[in-house]
Amino acid sequence: MKLQRLEIGVPKLYYPNHYDRGSLFVVEVQKTRSGEKASKKTLLGPGTTRAKAEPVIENTRPYSFGDFDILAVNMHPSSGNWRDFRYTVASWLLPRPANPGLVEILQPVAAVPNDVWTEDLGTCLSWYESAKQLRVLTELLHVKKLTEKISRKPARQKKLKWPKP
Repeated sequence: MKLQRLEIGVPKLYYPNHYDRGSLFVVEVQKTRSGEKASKKTLLGPGTTRAKAEPVIENTRPYSFGDFDILAVNMHPSSGNWRDFRYTVASWLLPRPANPGLVEILQPVAAVPNDVWTEDLGTCLSWYESAKQLRVLTELLHVKKLTEKISRKPARQKKLKWPKP
């Protein structure tokens, strides 16, 4: 369970210049501890002895897909009601572009229930049991506009690819 994200005391909007204003808010999906741990493994490079080897630092804040099944978001910051929740299937969340096995930190949350966000936990559990493969955003307008902007530059063109669910 996460609380809808606030920024300067106001509910944070998800890319407000690209989506209808107030239609999507943000939830921050990451663990809230320090963020790093040194593993007991050591990386040995050429000419390195075990005495000189450094521990491997692992980022412990991100969630992996499979860490949880349902995401519940309390919408109090935008609705003023502590009983107002949105639920979705965790596998429908957006992946990180650089590492599709990890959940993207800032996720869009629908202001009103839709086909991927519901206010009813029972509905969400039915979605989960159905094993449908969806995403919380079907069209990433902020990525589309960035791609269009990049494609206008004749020098280097770069395509952004999002993994399919």
